Amino acid sequence: MDTHTCGQWTVIQTSRRWIVVADDGEGVATLVADACGPSARPDDEREANARLIAASPDLLTILEWFLSTLDVDDLEVEAVARAHFNTHIELWNAAIAVYMQAKGE
Repeated sequence: MDTHTCGQWTVIQTSRRWIVVADDGEGVATLVADACGPSARPDDEREANARLIAASPDLLTILEWFLSTLDVDDLEVEAVARAHFNTHIELWNAAIAVYMQAKGE
């Protein structure tokens, strides 16, 4: 995956659809109500899913910022970062895994 649609994403509700749109007004994703099927989700759940999708670019930016803290020049700061990293290795591994998933790697 090279890139995703840049800019802020927002949610627009129309009837029983939630459309995630980019800054340019183009659709990014659409969540449609499936009132008849066994996998029908409540309206509030579909809306929450749409809002989570719309937050994805911001979440990716924060994750990239978080992971960039590993790249430090100051040795004292690096020692503190390594101690923190070693204490919370599962959190760092999870963050790296989600970042790789988001980037399609």
